[in-house]
Amino acid sequence: MIVATAVVDGLADPSTADFVAVALALGTDMQGGLTAEEAASRLARDGPNALRAVRQRPTWRRALSQLQDPLVGLLLTASGAGDITGVGHAPDGQLEAASAWHGLFANHWLWGAVALSALLQVAVVQVTLLNSAFGTVPLDATPWLVCIGMASPVLWLAEVRKMVHRAWTRHARSVVATPRPTSA
Repeated sequence: MIVATAVVDGLADPSTADFVAVALALGTDMQGGLTAEEAASRLARDGPNALRAVRQRPTWRRALSQLQDPLVGLLLTASGAGDITGVGHAPDGQLEAASAWHGLFANHWLWGAVALSALLQVAVVQVTLLNSAFGTVPLDATPWLVCIGMASPVLWLAEVRKMVHRAWTRHARSVVATPRPTSA
């Protein structure tokens, strides 16, 4: 981030003042500009006409500072409670070995709870009245897709684990069911 720190005589913040007022305060001729002598004098006195760069805080510090907001703490607590209770991955946990996609819509109450939870989360972020109440801002599609992409690996990894479990179980049953030849 770059911040201008110049103070113009009589103007605390020249960036908010009218350009004519700034030119007058600096003694600049609006038609002809500065003479070569005046430009050299100002360069020697004030340095180059450049903005000073301000060192930016590291990304990890900015991310950590977000945790100081009580609303973020509340949302993390609610998210953790959802993870503990399994609301976000409830369809996956219906059966230990069967796919989450098998009988997916069998439990209407569960899907009602999941839909209500998702609707409330989207409303807090997208509805203007709730934005001011919760201090949120509306998101476009990209951050929503990132959130879904970051949350979904739990479901996909559980599906892979179940697939391996089913294959292993089938293999174990076939080995047990296969008669062994007897030696003569």
